[in-house]
Amino acid sequence: PTGLSRGESRWVRQRASVAREVAEEHEYQVWKAVALVLHGVALTGLERHEEGLAQTAQGITLYEGLKTPPVFWPVLLALRATALALGGRPGDALDVMDRAIGMTTGDDILSPAFTVLKGDLLLMNSNLDGAETSYRRALDVAEKLGARMSELEAATKLTRLQRDSGKQPDGVNRLRDIYHTFTEGLESPNLTQARAVLEEVAR
Repeated sequence: PTGLSRGESRWVRQRASVAREVAEEHEYQVWKAVALVLHGVALTGLERHEEGLAQTAQGITLYEGLKTPPVFWPVLLALRATALALGGRPGDALDVMDRAIGMTTGDDILSPAFTVLKGDLLLMNSNLDGAETSYRRALDVAEKLGARMSELEAATKLTRLQRDSGKQPDGVNRLRDIYHTFTEGLESPNLTQARAVLEEVAR
C-alpha cells in the first residue's frame, strides 16, 4: 500500500467516490466511512496530502461513532497508516499500524499483509533490522496460512532489502520457489517486482 502508484490512486479514488455516493444515497454509514478512508488514501497517493489525511481522519471518526461491531477497525487503521506514510509521516503511520496488528491474531488472514506493511514502515523509518524481522515474520505466517501473494510480497521485499544492505540474500531461493508456483497473472505488479528482484540478484 505504501507504494500506491499514481495510476492505482486514481483508480481507487474513482471507485471510492462511487461507493461513497451509493452509501450516502442509502444511508449506509459503515460503507460511507470505509469509502472516505479509501478516498483519503488515494488522495495522499496523488500528493494531495493535507486533503487526503483529513478525509481518512473523517472516515475513522465516523466509523468510531457508529454502534456496529468493529469488524473493519484493523483494515481502516491499516489504511490510515498507509495514508500517513504517503503523506510523509512514517513515524505516526507505524504507531497506527501497531494498533491494527494488535487487533489481529497470528492465524488471521490479514496478519501477513499487515506485517509486510509494518516492515515497509520500519524501512521508511530507517529501521533496517526491524524491517527484515517483519518481512521474515510475514513470510512464515503467509506460508502457514497459504496466503501465496503475501508470501511472494514478503519474500520479494526481504530479498531486495538484503541485497540493498549488502547482505547475502538468503531468501532468494524461497522467493524463486514461490514465484514459480504462479502460472497466471505474471504481469501483475507483485509478480513483476518479484521477477525483477530475481533478475537483479542473478546479475
